Amino acid sequence: MYCANFISAPPHLLHRLLTARLKLEKEEGKDAHDSNVSLSCGRCRCPTNYCLKASTDMKKLNRKFARLHGYSSLANLIAFLALIFHGLWIGSYGIGA
Repeated sequence: MYCANFISAPPHLLHRLLTARLKLEKEEGKDAHDSNVSLSCGRCRCPTNYCLKASTDMKKLNRKFARLHGYSSLANLIAFLALIFHGLWIGSYGIGA
């Protein structure tokens, strides 16, 4: 599972992304985990226009992180399903010695 995750979301790339997000959070005084930060400005209907105040860099970093997180989750799911299939195969047919 680690190998699939290492290929889909390399640790050095995630570390660089996390460092950039933390630096931007500190500069802007916003939390990147806030749901309004990742909204696009065209769909925002909040009365305070909070999401309009979020920088485009923060939105870009959040989109990039979401994409990498999706790839990582997909790799984990595929590895888990392969592990289940392998276990069922060995349970049904044996090792074959």
